Amino acid sequence: MTAIDSGNLRPTLRASGLKDLGEIQSLYRKMTVESGDPLSSLQPNDALVDWKLKRLRQDLLAEERYICAVAESEQVIIGYAAGVVVTRGSVFAVETTGLLAEVYVEASWRRQGIARQLTQMVLDAFAGRGIHWVEATVPEGVSSAEELAGRLGFRKNTRSFLVNLTETNDE
Repeated sequence: MTAIDSGNLRPTLRASGLKDLGEIQSLYRKMTVESGDPLSSLQPNDALVDWKLKRLRQDLLAEERYICAVAESEQVIIGYAAGVVVTRGSVFAVETTGLLAEVYVEASWRRQGIARQLTQMVLDAFAGRGIHWVEATVPEGVSSAEELAGRLGFRKNTRSFLVNLTETNDE
């Protein structure tokens, strides 16, 4: 995949399909490296991780649970936003929500509203399926991601707690 400088070009935005998964995975790999993802150090075999993630996306697409929009210029994907339809069951109810999981735009294309447009396409697809609540995970300390989430109507909540099972808790 070759990055294209934005110049005066306007990207085309569209829903993604199976044929796009390889380029999406390449952008995902680039995103995790740029963001300094602490989990990337736990992945000893990049090729295996890439294959597993591509396979997961294929399965979710087949189940119609993976919603992804891409931006492309000159037939090269320069950004994407992806979400997953999540169904959780409890004693009281079955809840279907959306999870906005990934948003990435190549550096030379940023600050043009592309991430916002891609994300809005995913949110519109969730709404079209009758989903009322969408959760977004934002890397801690990435102010541009926090600002984008805020502009799209997301608000911080205190509903979730996380635990890292690879760390020992001596308390």
